[in-house]
Amino acid sequence: MSDAYPHGNLIRHIRQYPHLYLPDIQQRGLYALLAEALAYPLTQALAGRCSRISLALEHNRRVYLSDNSPGLDPYPIASVGLSPLEMHMLRRSLPPIAAAELAPLYGVGLPLVNALSQEMWVESRYDGALWGQGYSCGFPQTRPQRRRALELREGSGLLLRFTPDAGIFAQRDYHYDWLTRRLRELAFLVRGLELHLYDERIGLRDTFLGDEGLAGYVRYLNRGQTPLHQVVTGGGEIEAMTVGSSSQIVRIEFAFQYIDTAGRGELAFVNTQPTTGGMHQRALRAALLYEITRYARATGLLSPYDSPLSLQEVTYSLTAVVSLYHLYTRRGGQKIPTLPQQEVWKTMLSAVMEMLALMQRRNPQAMRRIVEQCLAWRR
Repeated sequence: MSDAYPHGNLIRHIRQYPHLYLPDIQQRGLYALLAEALAYPLTQALAGRCSRISLALEHNRRVYLSDNSPGLDPYPIASVGLSPLEMHMLRRSLPPIAAAELAPLYGVGLPLVNALSQEMWVESRYDGALWGQGYSCGFPQTRPQRRRALELREGSGLLLRFTPDAGIFAQRDYHYDWLTRRLRELAFLVRGLELHLYDERIGLRDTFLGDEGLAGYVRYLNRGQTPLHQVVTGGGEIEAMTVGSSSQIVRIEFAFQYIDTAGRGELAFVNTQPTTGGMHQRALRAALLYEITRYARATGLLSPYDSPLSLQEVTYSLTAVVSLYHLYTRRGGQKIPTLPQQEVWKTMLSAVMEMLALMQRRNPQAMRRIVEQCLAWRR
């Protein structure tokens, strides 16, 4: 069926050239595969359509992932010959359909997981019924089939049960410690999202819920240290160009805190994915450097004859988290717009400078402690 299946071009290409889609076929590639599986429920969570994700590791290296998203439509579209459920499993992009679709957060998503799994079982709780479909090495074994009616206590959602292909991955064991770190991170990045982890192999389970958002993440990173001030938080939104009738909103958030020793550094994310050197991170650094240097000059802590503070001095005792979310939507086959980098820079820069100016007025003692800590590393 795989050779003749008309909708399997992407699946065949992924299986033939997995190194083009993954960092490697060792441990890093295995974690990248799980990240692609999480992309769908995270997209729904950021859009406010999912509040719970459960991840379980079974004895036979099978991964179980479920959520309470709206589920995927199992009914075929006549013009395509596939249902939205099948298209999400087989294709990188969707054809024009009536309803607007959320653009993928990153990567290929479910088709990559499907293609690189020796077996995949999908269940969609949709339209009052439980629908199921099986795949083998990325190719469907049946069409989506209605299995039963949903019970009264059951809500909508999607379930994936897959086994990474032993013929592709040299390493197929996930480490529990790495999973706890990543799910805890996601709980802080997506406020209100509850994540459950269970490892059947060792009998451990954990639940993560980061109601405090990025501020809670910074406090967690600085646990056991002496802070110089309360966590500073802020952010902003950018209304980018529109596609069809949909406004494109880019949301930026930040949280930071200085401590009396070396800080935990800066963590930057775009749509929950770690990144470095992004415009939002650069703007945070620029705002801190400018405002702290200006305050040090104005208060005499830095004399006119002293050299300006360096970026290394300003960030040495800093713990910061910056996050950017852009849930671009698309309607039909229209192009998704480019992320407005200059607007990201201006919005983040002004938001951080505003919060630092507020700190100078309301808590000048904290601002002084920050400057003194920055200058301490100079001496």
